[in-house]
Amino acid sequence: MAKNFSNALKANLIISSSDDDALYLLTISNVLFSDPIRLVNDSCDIVSNGETYVSCQFRMILPNETDKQASTASIEIDNISRSVTRFLEQLQAGGHNTQAFIQVITRSTPNIVEYQSLFDMSGIQVTKYKITAQLTYQSVLNKRACKRVYDKRTSPGLF
Repeated sequence: MAKNFSNALKANLIISSSDDDALYLLTISNVLFSDPIRLVNDSCDIVSNGETYVSCQFRMILPNETDKQASTASIEIDNISRSVTRFLEQLQAGGHNTQAFIQVITRSTPNIVEYQSLFDMSGIQVTKYKITAQLTYQSVLNKRACKRVYDKRTSPGLF
């Protein structure tokens, strides 16, 4: 998938000291909760598209390339807010689809999203200092092309 960043963002990513940094927005949501957790990887809060993102440092750890298994990235979030900790501790039990939505914006144009991606979030662990989780991307190639498949289970008379 091609990523068409604006010329301003491309220039700011190359420059070592820029006034208009790229900011990463993280939205963690789950069907159990009506309000998602919204974080920005910055030192101050920001409003983007009408939503307020709370400042919190987080790090993405890119996946290793391995054969015959889906790539899994990791995320580490500094444990600085009791509300975030409470939200994620309730999700540790599992059984519900937790999603992480990551967006890239610039400080000067916070309402223009340069890039976005949706991940499934699992393996959430909360410690005194940090919160860690695994991020997976469900590939289109891993999904069935047809809703109905003829196999031994669905059509035993054919086999």
